[in-house]
Amino acid sequence: MYFTKSKIATIIRSFLALLLLTAAVCMTACTEQKHYKSTVEIITIDTKDGEDVRIPKFSTDHESEMKELMSLNDQVRDLENQYLALRSDPDSSMMLWTQVIGSNTDYLQATVSWYLEKSGVRDYNIVSLVYDKKNNRIFNNNDALQNAGLTGVELSTSVGKKILSIHSLPEDEYIKSTEMQGFALDEKGDTALIYMKVILKKANREEEQFFYVYHVDSQSLTPASESGFSLP
Repeated sequence: MYFTKSKIATIIRSFLALLLLTAAVCMTACTEQKHYKSTVEIITIDTKDGEDVRIPKFSTDHESEMKELMSLNDQVRDLENQYLALRSDPDSSMMLWTQVIGSNTDYLQATVSWYLEKSGVRDYNIVSLVYDKKNNRIFNNNDALQNAGLTGVELSTSVGKKILSIHSLPEDEYIKSTEMQGFALDEKGDTALIYMKVILKKANREEEQFFYVYHVDSQSLTPASESGFSLP
């Protein structure tokens, strides 16, 4: 079979047009694939002393995100089960609070704070549950530290110095520990806030717990209660 030059040119043009159309369809499909409907919402599971007990629930409409989001839900479920188990315990008590902070097109963010009370002593804690939608992974404390350009030692040292400038500690009282427990990302995905648990120890006295928010940009420290947390 013989093709003229004009016929060959027509075939080539048709083939190239088909390639461009295929590429356009692929690009559209790939772009649409990134916009799954993944969300985090707050659910009230109980009322304790007139206050709602609230937990976050992560959900998605796409199987590829299911594993990571269900892992976050499992962490919440462990806290929920612990709370429910202690409701009928006369010697123990527990309370849960949740804040959904700045979730956007790239990240889902929820921070849970709680206390566990035994023998009249309360132990408070925080956990941040963050999902990176763009990279389909859980974003944890280590990621947040690296994102802020900090090491754990640098953060603890900075917080410790600021605590000493806030608290006039007597000679028999000292900082027993500083612990990063959570964080919040800003709209650009940068680590903006870091939630710190600080334990002060005094001779012959119970330890005291304090929670602070470390502001990465200004390197300042403010009480967590000023950011809406029900924490000491």
